[in-house]
Amino acid sequence: MGLWAPTTRPHRPYDHTGRGPTPFCSLGRWLVNPDNTIADLITRDPVTIERDKPLSEAYRLLRAAPFHHVPVVDRDKPIGIISSVDVLRLAYDIEGFEDRDMADMLDYQFNLDDAMSTDLRMVTDDSTIRQAAAQLADGQVHSLLVIDNDGSLTGIVTTTDLLRRLADE
Repeated sequence: MGLWAPTTRPHRPYDHTGRGPTPFCSLGRWLVNPDNTIADLITRDPVTIERDKPLSEAYRLLRAAPFHHVPVVDRDKPIGIISSVDVLRLAYDIEGFEDRDMADMLDYQFNLDDAMSTDLRMVTDDSTIRQAAAQLADGQVHSLLVIDNDGSLTGIVTTTDLLRRLADE
């Protein structure tokens, strides 16, 4: 028998619950089970902004905070999302202003509706990691809004949240 002889072990070991293959990396370490729910990945009660607020408020939030997405809500219902990239695109069009004047210029030229994206991707607490990853995989968005049965915002999950989970495993 040669060095590369086939083994009798299955290529992907089965877990002890009988539900099928368990994700392993090549070193035999457990990876994230994609069929687990996203419940423990969710950032609960994320910072939000109301639709009627000035764009400068979103600009200040995004500059001061360690996150890159702010859901836009109307009475706790998500109607849009604004990212640091969305604001930077608008700010790039405004040349020759100091940072302190930028907020005033953004409000003068734009409103929150101009900057926010209304193409929302949403999931619920009981969505699986696989479902969330599938929505993020196309690269068009980097965050999913988490809603309850009434459509109210309860949290947010980002590509960074998923990557951190993988890195922690």
